[in-house]
Amino acid sequence: MTPLAPTRIGNTITFTSATTAPAGVQCKADGNMQATTYELVNEGAQIAFFGSGASAAAATAAAVLPPGAVWAVLPGAARYVTDAPNVFWSAITRSGTGVCDVTPVA
Repeated sequence: MTPLAPTRIGNTITFTSATTAPAGVQCKADGNMQATTYELVNEGAQIAFFGSGASAAAATAAAVLPPGAVWAVLPGAARYVTDAPNVFWSAITRSGTGVCDVTPVA
């Protein structure tokens, strides 16, 4: 049996991670849907440590280097995570910058 791939239920948000976390960006599902699963993609060459929050400031504050409570995504990799509906996202790196994508999926 082959598992089904997640279905995109909203627009992908894109931002640049850096050694200082950028302002959080909200990732929302389309229409009346409530996104609680997200695909985190790190297009950069450094590990990106994603943080989320109920506001842009909360997401920026949550994007910290370990041992903080973050989701680490390796360079060129994707990770699926569950979080609150329609949260804001940010990411930080130990050095350099990298493009990060977040997509709401179901």
